Amino acid sequence: MSNETEQIRTLFEQIDRDVDEENEEGLRAFVERKSELLKEIPEDSHALFFYGVANAYGGIRKCQGDAKEWWNDPLRFGEILYLRRSICHPSFLWSNPIPRARSRTNLGIALSRTGRIVDAIDQLNFALLHVPDFGMALCHIGCCLLSYAKLLHDPGHTDIVLREARSHLSSGIKKGLWFQGEEIARDYFDKYLSNLNEYLNQCDEGFPYRSDPYPKRTSKREVRFRDWAATRKLFINPLNDLGHWPLAARDVMHLPPHSYGIRDEPRFPKFFDVIKSEYIGARGLLYEAMALPEARYMLKDVTLFDHYDGGIFGPRVEKLKAAFRSGYSILDKVAMFLNDYFELGHSERDLNFSKLFQDPKDRQQSHPKIAEIMSSPLAGLYSIRADLYKSDSGFRDATEPDARDLARYRNAMEHRFLTFHEYLAFAGSKNITTQVQIDDFEAKALRMLKLAREAIIYVVLAMQNEELKRQAEKPKGKLEATVFGRPYKHCKI
Repeated sequence: MSNETEQIRTLFEQIDRDVDEENEEGLRAFVERKSELLKEIPEDSHALFFYGVANAYGGIRKCQGDAKEWWNDPLRFGEILYLRRSICHPSFLWSNPIPRARSRTNLGIALSRTGRIVDAIDQLNFALLHVPDFGMALCHIGCCLLSYAKLLHDPGHTDIVLREARSHLSSGIKKGLWFQGEEIARDYFDKYLSNLNEYLNQCDEGFPYRSDPYPKRTSKREVRFRDWAATRKLFINPLNDLGHWPLAARDVMHLPPHSYGIRDEPRFPKFFDVIKSEYIGARGLLYEAMALPEARYMLKDVTLFDHYDGGIFGPRVEKLKAAFRSGYSILDKVAMFLNDYFELGHSERDLNFSKLFQDPKDRQQSHPKIAEIMSSPLAGLYSIRADLYKSDSGFRDATEPDARDLARYRNAMEHRFLTFHEYLAFAGSKNITTQVQIDDFEAKALRMLKLAREAIIYVVLAMQNEELKRQAEKPKGKLEATVFGRPYKHCKI
């Protein structure tokens, strides 16, 4: 490590020793002194120091075992927090590619264990950008895809996801780069691969889904849009998390078959269509703002002042703002959907995404029904909520750079003045405007829509998980009507 000081090396050796010996007391002592120790560490080693703190949190969790409320484990969130701080710090880019790949891999593993399968796959793919044949990252992508496949209700999607899981596990084990101490993990992944091979060898060979082209009459204009959105993983389709092939560039994911009482209204497909439609509209606005030339005639004969600060006005700005707002609106609708589906008892007037997992009678407490209904997809939604709304400012400051200022920009947009600029100029202390560089806001709007997409996918996975439980527990003779998805060929949007 080019910027690894002797002090950092000594700290790392001590942390590794404490983890191996399960010395919880020593690890806790280090975590408690982290702020004091940070002052002694050179600036160009801060990313490595934060990585060490994350390992200490992981070591304490290993000593204690899984928390009772595993979806709200402070040690797991502490690990995620410091891995993100490591990745966000400028010195991260100066470090050797191997510690960068390890940081991304550890973050992906931690996120997957909080139910964030979609984000975990992204982080593990980032690790492969630093070290393309990194065995741990390749194999953990395979494990994430196995978990993903178990939650899907579409057998065609399940088959493709399982085949991609096998491909990643096989590449990681046979061709991947492994380091000292990782041999046990490789043997562990090899067992997964053997079981997967045994299952897939009994299935049909499948079709060449990667090379499946767009329909012949697809226009170049449409292909450009679909390629743009698929490359950014913006389609509501689990295959888009595997790659950006034409087959993945379709919004085909919908609710699983589910049951209602014989007198109940089959309402959830309509609710989901409203959510999905709003998302598709927001994605279209984002595409027009980021990828298409602005129609200058819309600003023709409009009187605006030149403020000599690089200010930008017009339809492009308003489309970005509308797409950004829609991301938050979609999350609130997700909360409404789940409140109805799981019968959580929240008042419709008072509910938003930040309050979904709280007790309606006491907002300081968790909802009493959470432990009963909790699943990996719901834990993923809980983690998204923590990213956006957790009151601890340190956690929010440590989210991915694109997500760091989401709440601040939303507040400025709704209640103050958010102004867009080609470059940032000085704003006086009494100014009630918040300035943002337009390129930076594009990244924030994209991040917001990716979070909304992730939440929509977790709704489908959570519903599938719950329906399987309900079918297993359903009393004999109970009258129910089951709704199977049958989407329109030409849906009017």
